[in-house]
Amino acid sequence: MALSLRLGELQAEAERLRTQGELLQRDIDERAAAQATVDWESRVNALKAQREDVIKLGGPLRIEIDRLRKEVDVLAEALEAAPEVEPTPALAARVKARALHAGVTAAPDALALAERLRNVEGAPKAWSTVARAEYVLSSGSPPESVAQSVSELEALRQADGTLLRPYVLAARLALRQKDPAAARSLLDDVLALNKNHELARKLLEQVSTSAPRP
Repeated sequence: MALSLRLGELQAEAERLRTQGELLQRDIDERAAAQATVDWESRVNALKAQREDVIKLGGPLRIEIDRLRKEVDVLAEALEAAPEVEPTPALAARVKARALHAGVTAAPDALALAERLRNVEGAPKAWSTVARAEYVLSSGSPPESVAQSVSELEALRQADGTLLRPYVLAARLALRQKDPAAARSLLDDVLALNKNHELARKLLEQVSTSAPRP
């Protein structure tokens, strides 16, 4: 379960870097086309250097994601075979681990496992909501699924405001919906609860970077 959550975080970082690279390339293209300032060429070169740095960061990250994915897949496979007799807490723990793994890897049975987890876990149905949100983000689900997940995460935050992951997942979904104001608010909440939350800090930087240039 912990490794699956870590895999989800690494994938979020990879997505953030992809977005950052795309924004930099867009800025490069716009400045090169406009040539609006005397120093436009030096600014373009500086942006190209930034983009190269982003690309360099992505290489080792992809290697780590592949390594961790293989490790988690092996562990998840061992969880598929249920024992003949299984105590309810053990069943819930096993389904939780399988559902989270399926969510972050966009497995075909991810939504079915999330629903099964919802049926065996106690209130406030935290981990089934997280598993579903992870799947929505990793699978590129349609807008209606994104909206449903946003609503479920909001209900979860209202039920338990101490869990940080629902805030981060909701912020990523807000970015997917092109709603930087909502993402910023959620990430500010995360950093208010844990000022050392690295992913939230990086995502907040992404929100600031993607703001329209004056």
